Amino acid sequence: AAPQPRASGHPSSGSGGDAAQVERTAKVWDQMDPEAAAKIAQRLPDVYVARVFAQMDPDQVAEILGSLPAKTAARLTTTRANAAPAR
Repeated sequence: AAPQPRASGHPSSGSGGDAAQVERTAKVWDQMDPEAAAKIAQRLPDVYVARVFAQMDPDQVAEILGSLPAKTAARLTTTRANAAPAR
């Protein structure tokens, strides 16, 4: 069978990407140089990046946030906090 296109899994689709795509991205970013991951994160929707960060090692997320411009890091941190379930 031919592979089927997966438009819903694309990070720019507005839905934030499907769960499998988010998980795959998190695994890749966990292994990447934080500066390289930061460059990619700046080009993706904040909601998608927040979902990816939620699946990642917190130390790696901190490294990536530290590699971002302060405004971008603050925006992503706020997006991530707003997306987190209330405790």
